[in-house]
Amino acid sequence: MEDPALKDFSENFHAQINAIAHSHGEGAMKEEIFVEHMGQILEENGELETLTLCQYHSRGARVDGYSYDDDFKDITLVTSFWSGDADTSALSVTNTDIKTASNRAIGFFQKALKEGYTKIDVANEAHDLARVIWECRKEIRRLKIVLITDGIT
Repeated sequence: MEDPALKDFSENFHAQINAIAHSHGEGAMKEEIFVEHMGQILEENGELETLTLCQYHSRGARVDGYSYDDDFKDITLVTSFWSGDADTSALSVTNTDIKTASNRAIGFFQKALKEGYTKIDVANEAHDLARVIWECRKEIRRLKIVLITDGIT
């Protein structure tokens, strides 16, 4: 049975993302806006210092944002699983989806450790992330993966 409060929340949340995308004009990426919005929530709740957006998708590697705590040498990679569908009955996120998304974020980290940042276009914000990972690879104490989704697990 569908929870009416969850349904209302989902509809309002997606309407808010759509309104922000509309205000940014044609070509605004709803998923990027979702990541930015969720990043603000994570920052406000002390889960992240500051989220830096960086969309990077390649075979076996994906990251949508990151936060690096220079004091503690912790890095948090944020990846998203965005459906864009406000219908809560269609928002199921499986354990396989979660594992795949997490593995792609780990894949980005491993790729940055192995290849550095030279394989990522300098114009892509993920180039800076890969550079941080490469330059701090011996100092990084902890890697945390945060999966954000508009789905239900």
